[in-house]
Amino acid sequence: TGVQTCALPISAHAQDAGAPQAQAEDTPAGGLSEIVVTAQKKAESIQSVPISIAAVGSETLAAYNVTTLQALQGSVPNVQIDNFANTPNNAVFTIRGIGVIEPDPYAGNTVSIVVDGVPQFFSMGALLDTYDTGRIEILRGPQGTLFGANTTGGVVNVITNQPTGEFGGNIRATYGNWNRFDVSGSIEAPLMKDVVSLKVSGLHTERKGWVTNVWNGEDMGRKNVNAVRGQLMITPNSDLKITLQGEYVAARNGAPIVVNGGLPGEANYVPAGTFWNGSVIPQYVSPCAVPNEPCKAPDKYYSGNNEVPDKSDMTTRFFVGTIQYKDRKSTRLNSSHTDISRMPSSA
Repeated sequence: TGVQTCALPISAHAQDAGAPQAQAEDTPAGGLSEIVVTAQKKAESIQSVPISIAAVGSETLAAYNVTTLQALQGSVPNVQIDNFANTPNNAVFTIRGIGVIEPDPYAGNTVSIVVDGVPQFFSMGALLDTYDTGRIEILRGPQGTLFGANTTGGVVNVITNQPTGEFGGNIRATYGNWNRFDVSGSIEAPLMKDVVSLKVSGLHTERKGWVTNVWNGEDMGRKNVNAVRGQLMITPNSDLKITLQGEYVAARNGAPIVVNGGLPGEANYVPAGTFWNGSVIPQYVSPCAVPNEPCKAPDKYYSGNNEVPDKSDMTTRFFVGTIQYKDRKSTRLNSSHTDISRMPSSA
C-alpha cells in the first residue's frame, strides 16, 4: 500500500539569481541555508521579512508527493486547506481561524490565492494543481497593504518555476495504492540564445475512489486530472524581461461524496444491514452511530448515489503576461502584469 516515486533529470541547469525562486546560499557545514522569498513582492531573506510566513520549497513538495494545494493540509501550522462538499474544486482556505464558508464561487474571500503575482479572484478552480512549482508561501494576514482586498486572513502565494534560458528538463512518476498514478515533468529549449526561451510543463494524476457505492458496488470519488503549462520568456536586453504564460487544466473527477450519518428517529436514517430501495450492498453502519460521541472512521468507506452522475468536471484556462524592467537610476526591478484571466468552466 506504499507509494513509490522516481525522478529522472534530463540535465541540470543554473538558476538565475534574479529569478523569484526559492534559493539557498552556500553555508558552512552544519549551518542553515538562507531561504529567499517574495512575500513583499521582492526577493529577500525570510529572516528579514516582518511577516508571519511559512515557505514550502520545491524539494519539500516533491518529498510530500504534493499534486494539489490541499495536500499541504496539516503540514503548515494555523492553516486549513479544504473544499466544499458540493464543489470539490472550490478552495476553502482558513488562516488563524479567518476564512469564508460560502459555496458561491463568486463570493468574496478573506484568504487570497496569488499565482506568479496574479491574484485568483474566484474560489472556483483555485484549489490549484501543483507541478513544476518552485515555492508556496503562506502569508498570515492581514495582507491588504501589499495584496489589496480579500486578504484579511492572509495570502497563499504560489511561485512556479520560470524559464532560465538554458536547455534542460525533468520527469517524475509516482505509483501508489488505489491505483494512484502521477507523472509530471518539464522541458525547456532556447529558441534564440539569450533572447527567447520556451518551457513546457505538464501533469497527469489519477486514482480510483476509496468509497464504495452501495447502489451498484462501484467505487466513488475517482480522480483524473491533466494539466499543461507553456511559458515563453523574451529578454531583448539585460534590462527587460517579458514572460507570456498560459495554462490549461482538465479535471475529470468523481462527484462529491456524502456519507449518511442519520440516527434513529431522523428522516434520513436507514437501519444498518437493510437493502434499501434496490441497493446491491446492505446499508452500512453510520460512522456517527453513537449520539454525542465523536464519529469513528470505518475500516471500509461506503456511500450511496443513485440520483446524479458520478462526475465533477471542470476545465480551467489561465493566461498572464509579465513585464519586468530594471530602472538603472534606482537599481530597482519593476514588474507589471497585463492581460490576465482565469476562466473556470464546468462540463
